Amino acid sequence: VTVTNELVKNTGDLNITKTVVGGTDAQSFSIVVDCSDNAFDQTILVADGEIKSNTGIPEGVTCSATETVPTPPAGFTYQAAGIVPAGIVTIGNGTTEVIAVTNTLVQNTGDLNLTKIVIGGTDAQTFTLDVTCDNNNTVFTVDVTAGNSSFVTGLPEGTSCTIVEQV
Repeated sequence: VTVTNELVKNTGDLNITKTVVGGTDAQSFSIVVDCSDNAFDQTILVADGEIKSNTGIPEGVTCSATETVPTPPAGFTYQAAGIVPAGIVTIGNGTTEVIAVTNTLVQNTGDLNLTKIVIGGTDAQTFTLDVTCDNNNTVFTVDVTAGNSSFVTGLPEGTSCTIVEQV
């Protein structure tokens, strides 16, 4: 009598998902996967909306992911990556664990300071300025009193504006 006892290793999978919110970025992002079994350590490149899988990881192995803040597109800044779960996942038999990496883009903005100076008098009247900016041809009407300042705030980085005083 011959008895064959086949040993099957219990394994599971790890998926890494990538999401960019607040804008678009076509680059691939470098994510380091660190597992308690170094045979499953890897650095992967994953794009926004993409899922990368690491399959056949032995049951009980723990893994985590880290990402260095990537270079943002012009006019934007990245916040620190959000990684969920923030700690370690444990691979289970027949399961797929997921680590989600999210980067939030924040548009860089600045303010326009408008100051009215009257030469040759002490007129404290209010002057009206039309400010037209090239971000969607946005028009602001700003009142400024002579010798004082008014601000147009939250303009996207790189915005150009033309200022015309109403007569």
